[in-house]
Amino acid sequence: MTEIHEQRNRRVEYFEELLNRPAPLNPLDIEAAPTDIPIHITLPTIEEIRMAIRQMKNGNLAGPDNV
Repeated sequence: MTEIHEQRNRRVEYFEELLNRPAPLNPLDIEAAPTDIPIHITLPTIEEIRMAIRQMKNGNLAGPDNV
């Protein structure tokens, strides 16, 4: 029983040390992600729609996420 208690106490100690560290004095400089990336979106062609419909499984309904 003491060995289990010792293991538990060591784990508690480890996570307290890990999660209660002070913040670093010089945090890393992380650049913001660019927001002006050009994205070219075109409507699907009739053939792409037909191909997608053919690839769908028969008899399955869309789930709660409508997929």
